[in-house]
Amino acid sequence: MKQLVIGLAAGIAAFSIGSIGLTHQVQAKTTYLPAGIRHHVWYRTTSGTEGGFHDRTIFKGNTLTFKTLGYAHANSTRLTMVTVHWQFKNLKHTSKWNYYGRKYYTKTKYELVKIHIKNAHQFDLIPKHFAQLRGNYTGNEDYGATIFKR
Repeated sequence: MKQLVIGLAAGIAAFSIGSIGLTHQVQAKTTYLPAGIRHHVWYRTTSGTEGGFHDRTIFKGNTLTFKTLGYAHANSTRLTMVTVHWQFKNLKHTSKWNYYGRKYYTKTKYELVKIHIKNAHQFDLIPKHFAQLRGNYTGNEDYGATIFKR
C-alpha cells in the first residue's frame, strides 16, 4: 500500500511538472515598418489634385513626426507651426510592399490606412475610405494618397 501511494504521488508530481513545461507564454510582437523607411528623412507631398505640402518628416519607431501650418488648439483662430505626431499601430505585413494598419492622430482617434512602398525613395499612405472614391484603399498618386519622398 505504501509503495502504491509513493508511486501515485511520484506520477502526479511528474505529470504536473511536465504540464508546466508544456505551457509557454505568448509574447506580443510589434510589426515595424522597414528600416529603409524608418531610418531616413522624408518629405510629405500630396496627390496631384490637392495642394502642395512639402513637410519634413521623421520616423522614430512607428511614429511619424512633422511640422505643418495649423491651429494649435481647437478654439484657436491663429495659424501657427504645429508639430504633428502620427502613430502606426496594429500593422499587418501582407506582402513585401504593403502594410495595413491604423494611423492614430490622438490616443483615441485613428484612420485605417494602407502603406504602399513604391521603392527605396517613395511610399504612399492610402486611407481606407477617401471622398468620392468607391471601394477600400482605392486612392492612388493621382487622387487620394499622401506621398512621401526622400
